[in-house]
Amino acid sequence: MRKYIVFISIIFAVFSLGLLASSIEKKEAEKKSLNHVSGVPTEPGKSSDWKPFYPRQYETWKKTSEKKEYVDMFDVKPKVAILRAGEDPTGAWWGHGRGHWYSNIDMMFNIITGAPNNPQDLEEWPPARCLSCHSGDTIRLMERDGKMEFYSKPLSYYAPEAQNPIGCQDCHDPKTAELSMKRDYLDKGLLSAGMKDFNSSTHQEKRSLLCAQCHVLSYTGKEEWTDKQGNKQLARTIVLPWAKGLSMEETEAYYDDPKNFPDGKPAVHIENTFSKAPTILAEHPDYELYQKGTHAKNNVACADCHLPYTQEGGVKFSHHKIGSPLENMDKTCLTCHKGKEQELKSIVKDKKGKVTKLTHTGLENLSKAHLEAAKAWEVGAKDKEMEPILKLIRKAQWRWTYVDSSFGAYMHATDESLRILAEANDYAQQARIELVKVLLNHGVKNYVAPDFKTKEEVFKFMNVPEREALIKEKCDWIKSTGKKWLKDAKANGTISEDVEKKDDVFTWFDHMCK
Repeated sequence: MRKYIVFISIIFAVFSLGLLASSIEKKEAEKKSLNHVSGVPTEPGKSSDWKPFYPRQYETWKKTSEKKEYVDMFDVKPKVAILRAGEDPTGAWWGHGRGHWYSNIDMMFNIITGAPNNPQDLEEWPPARCLSCHSGDTIRLMERDGKMEFYSKPLSYYAPEAQNPIGCQDCHDPKTAELSMKRDYLDKGLLSAGMKDFNSSTHQEKRSLLCAQCHVLSYTGKEEWTDKQGNKQLARTIVLPWAKGLSMEETEAYYDDPKNFPDGKPAVHIENTFSKAPTILAEHPDYELYQKGTHAKNNVACADCHLPYTQEGGVKFSHHKIGSPLENMDKTCLTCHKGKEQELKSIVKDKKGKVTKLTHTGLENLSKAHLEAAKAWEVGAKDKEMEPILKLIRKAQWRWTYVDSSFGAYMHATDESLRILAEANDYAQQARIELVKVLLNHGVKNYVAPDFKTKEEVFKFMNVPEREALIKEKCDWIKSTGKKWLKDAKANGTISEDVEKKDDVFTWFDHMCK
């Protein structure tokens, strides 16, 4: 009997070992298959063409479509409309970013891009350069037509074949799946700042630099070139203001330097309707702020937190649902800060609370400075009186927008964000103190600027009579031209299968037009 039991045990052990070996062999084969380039996407600009070869990465990337809610940020911070008054005939628009899957449609179906419909008008706004960070078709179009040719066209020229969102080819070589960067304005920016270009960087550095293709400060430059027929053309290119460095002060100095601009004057993004201040706006300096934070200094890359390595069975791959690291703490924060989940959540909440509070204080002071300056002009203030005040407002607005427009600034570089916001608040308060003196000199005492609780109150005060007509024009444009471009992309076969129903998603059109 004992021999029988031993025999059965040996058989069971051998069988179990066989199953284990088979399982290991299967997982190793799967891992080898995933790490081996088994095929090349036929049309790399279409992310769905990558799906057969990288199914896990593809399916997790597709999850960036899950953030369906469209948020008008003027509902959240209505007084920002005061800061941006003069940006656009409609007053200004500010939608919250929803993620890569929406990168194209949220740009196309937004009032700020107007109603482009003349692809032969090389000066039409917006230019094709906007597709660089909003369309996964950019690389294909540049390789087909040439970079300078691409930058010389208006967006409407390429739009019927540029409806894909940011996807696989924007970060990966389709032949090898290696990290790849083909937007050369980033290399130009890096080299102008005395840094290494992309190809000279380490693999870990590249895992952040790929994000810096778009999550950086930039502006539209103008560059003359000669086409194949010998004709002079003007390209509207992308320039990163990094020639003096990447810090807030260094990029501000770049914009203040008249030598950097063809008109020989410091940059002006918006001359504010109320204060007449020649302001500059920072837009998503995410990479620049990240450089100042603890994670960057400890060689933690953007991808470590936003595209974390994920284990599925015996397979390790990057989870491509780019979003908050708090959604996957076991794969992000806790890989370094083990066993501290609740403590870390408390720390993040504290950081966000401090930055949010100082952001609110700065906005209150800055919006009032614009309105108090408007009152000063109204009662007869002179240019000489106002010039130093407008410089203070310019400095304050640059700093405030630098932090407020940056995704996750409170976490990427908490101390730097608080420092910059403190300066923004200080400059705004200095401007207001000087405005009290100017107003007194013109017989106005104890002036109280109007306050606003909603965006409707702000826009009513701004008195933009053409606003409703322009909204209607954009709504009509979306129903005709905008949705036609989607149909054209389906007909010409350039749109990825995962976004073929993109015209059904909730957008600015649904928010404002219905």
